Amino acid sequence: MPCDTVGSPLPPPRRPLKVMARSDLIEEVSRVTDVTRRDAELIVKSVLGRIVQALRAGDKVELRDFGAFRVRQRRELARRVPRPRAGLWYAPLG
Repeated sequence: MPCDTVGSPLPPPRRPLKVMARSDLIEEVSRVTDVTRRDAELIVKSVLGRIVQALRAGDKVELRDFGAFRVRQRRELARRVPRPRAGLWYAPLG
């Protein structure tokens, strides 16, 4: 096993990160449900639109065996920038 300069073993390399785009999801829905691509696109857009609508209303969205989503309010973060030595404020999104 390869070692770093101190002699401790290095972690195994990570596999490349795969990204699933909306179009990939539409293709999968179309394939699995045997509906047209246009119908699958309508289904995916409707589901994702309803999730966004619920989150904007302040609701929590829970999809069993997948995950739960909610919107959190965060305070502003102060960060320093080495050059020009001025502080920056990052306002919360939303």
